[in-house]
Amino acid sequence: MFKRIILGVYTLLLCFTLKAQDYTWWNETHNWDGHTPWTNYITTNTAHMGPNALPVPEVNQGTTRKKTELKVGTDLHFSPGDKTQNPNTSLYLPLYTPKVGLQLQIVPIEFYQTDTITRDFRAARNRSGKGYAVGDFYISTFVQVVENHKTLPDIMLSINLKTASGNKFSDARFTDAPAYYMDLSFGKNYTLNASKNITLRPYLMGGFYVWQMRGFTQPQNDALLYGLGAKLATDHFTLFSSLAGYHGYLKNGDSPLVFRASFRTNFKGRINYSFRYQKGIKDFPFNTFSLNLIAKFKAPH
Repeated sequence: MFKRIILGVYTLLLCFTLKAQDYTWWNETHNWDGHTPWTNYITTNTAHMGPNALPVPEVNQGTTRKKTELKVGTDLHFSPGDKTQNPNTSLYLPLYTPKVGLQLQIVPIEFYQTDTITRDFRAARNRSGKGYAVGDFYISTFVQVVENHKTLPDIMLSINLKTASGNKFSDARFTDAPAYYMDLSFGKNYTLNASKNITLRPYLMGGFYVWQMRGFTQPQNDALLYGLGAKLATDHFTLFSSLAGYHGYLKNGDSPLVFRASFRTNFKGRINYSFRYQKGIKDFPFNTFSLNLIAKFKAPH
């Protein structure tokens, strides 16, 4: 009986020892000092994490959407050391009036593969560099401030919250911490061809972006949020292009800038489609291709 107890204790100690040795490679790679939390080695910004961790917000166009809109699609992200694929979903709901809207958005899961150079640059702790992660849930509110004014552009306020639902911070995939951002956007339609119903809408936005960071050295980063773009619309399709980014104050890879171009169908039915290309210009080392299905429904009010 005594020998069995000794053998059991030895087996448990051996298991704990083997588990402790799992991260020996990480400790040696990053010269771990033996006491600093590993969370302090991961830099919480777009240059040092996966493409869905802190994405650049969309450039709002100064106006709320008038119908309920469900979007489902897929994103393919490519960088020299990180290949990521994920579905994306969002639901937009006008609230009681077309001047106020609520949007729910989530990346339900992402699948990724990083090479060893990218893994070590990010201080990720997954030795294989391969895996999957659950994404963050976003809640956004949109309020129309000015609309259809003779001289003033349309103006819209948006308030957005990122929850801490994402996991795999240890793999530098999601921040495991909340964030929020607010912006005012401005836009105005100009008719290019009345008979063919062709319009051009330039738009821009400005605001701020705040996100929490793990570790005790720097708990928060604050950034100026900005973007501008244009929309060319016809009865059959719409073209969009924009530049957007935010500028953090730590200047350690926290100032991403991206270019986006997209094509969207304007079929008369309920279902439409969109294709988008996104190019990271600064602090966002990804090219992203997105294909989406968009379903519109009449608002209940």
